[in-house]
Amino acid sequence: MTKVIIEIGRGGHSERTLDEATDEWVWMRIHELRYARLSPTFRVTLQNVSLNLELTTPEREENVQEIASGDSLEWEICEIWQKMGMNEVDYTAGAAVRFMHRLRLLFGNDSSAEGLTDLLPKKPFRTAG
Repeated sequence: MTKVIIEIGRGGHSERTLDEATDEWVWMRIHELRYARLSPTFRVTLQNVSLNLELTTPEREENVQEIASGDSLEWEICEIWQKMGMNEVDYTAGAAVRFMHRLRLLFGNDSSAEGLTDLLPKKPFRTAG
């Protein structure tokens, strides 16, 4: 079983499991932090027997990192992260929600990663911006 933790910002009410992190909570948390002029850093941690991955949105433009290519499950999750625009400083709340939907498809009922490549879009996603 894969443990998936979502954290948005810092402090109280900032961390939830994937099951507890509703679309509304993600949307409101990101917009509340931006309204307060605080960084809505989005962090997802995925852990199981063969996977230990943490992805975090950059806080400044110079922190943006490219994702190396590969064939592993980690690379495929990183590819989804990048295609959703989560590697951008000004990622959108909608992109965060879409990323979580993809994780739910992947880890929802079955934590098996088989068929993950079928979840990847055939064409690149575009985010509002």
